[in-house]
Amino acid sequence: MRACHHASGGLLAGRGFTLIEAVLSTAVSAVLLLAMASLMFVASRAIPDRKSSGGSTHSAAAAMEQLTLDLSQATKVVEATDKAVTIEVADRDGDSKEESLRYEWSGASGSPLLYSVNGGTGQALVRSVTGFGLAFTVETGKELFASRRIGVAETRVWDAPSLGVTMPQLVDSSKSLAQTVLPSLPAGTAAWTVTRVRVYCSKQGTGGTTRVELRPTTAAGMPSDTVIASTTIPASSLSTSSAMVEASFAGAPALAPGQEVAIVLASHDGTTSMRVSYIVLALLAEQSMWTYSSGAWSQNGLNVIPCEVYATLKRVDESAVQVDRTTRADVKLELSGVPPMRSQVQIVNTPEVP
Repeated sequence: MRACHHASGGLLAGRGFTLIEAVLSTAVSAVLLLAMASLMFVASRAIPDRKSSGGSTHSAAAAMEQLTLDLSQATKVVEATDKAVTIEVADRDGDSKEESLRYEWSGASGSPLLYSVNGGTGQALVRSVTGFGLAFTVETGKELFASRRIGVAETRVWDAPSLGVTMPQLVDSSKSLAQTVLPSLPAGTAAWTVTRVRVYCSKQGTGGTTRVELRPTTAAGMPSDTVIASTTIPASSLSTSSAMVEASFAGAPALAPGQEVAIVLASHDGTTSMRVSYIVLALLAEQSMWTYSSGAWSQNGLNVIPCEVYATLKRVDESAVQVDRTTRADVKLELSGVPPMRSQVQIVNTPEVP
């Protein structure tokens, strides 16, 4: 009995599939594989491609989204027609330069909508376009350009009163003279630049070279130690009789309106370089004459040196100008078998119309 028991157990342990079982399992597997293949086929048909209606709709929608976004961010409109637009947008590639974008359709049904960047070759953004249109809304307004400065030709900006009793004063190694100047400038002047001065003076003896300096004044109204421009008057320019003698400055800096300066006359070569005829008791004078002696400046009350100051002016142009700005774009895109797509874009930066 034990032998039979062991033999029977061995036969059961090694038993395989019967023919019927194998056939049934194969059939079930085939059904499952067929079902999976059918599902994959259906899923693949559901994914749109560019040639299908669904694929065209998808690419057209993506193109409209890109175009409307670019238009809304335009900082400049270079060209704008009903079939093409070239715009500039802020830097996108890190080179600190604005990007130039162009959208263009030839107008022929079935041709692509082309897109190019920075003058490159146009790439088909949407294929087989049957219609594409652009319309731009322009608003006109007046704008004030208060920061624009315009140069004004040289003009006389200051002269001392010429009426009164004149007295002589020598310019030599121990004494310098100065006349403070604060011109009354036209309204709207943004800056003034001294170009030349004319001083009433004459030769003393054989004469010498006189240094003419332009210096800002201190809070006390006296000449400061800072020289912002300098030139000379040679003895050959002087005569024995008093007359207006000219000295021109090259490269003098621009001065703000209300900036007072001093015209300083000093001996350039240590000689008695000139004799200045100044006016005493000049009651109409608004600025004063100063004398430098023994290492210090002293104000000479109502005395004034007869002189003229010429300058070029910069004035602010506050005139309003008419400006046309692009504020909105209407876009239409049509493809065969797809409902027309339309979009209205507000252009945030409102660039000027080219």
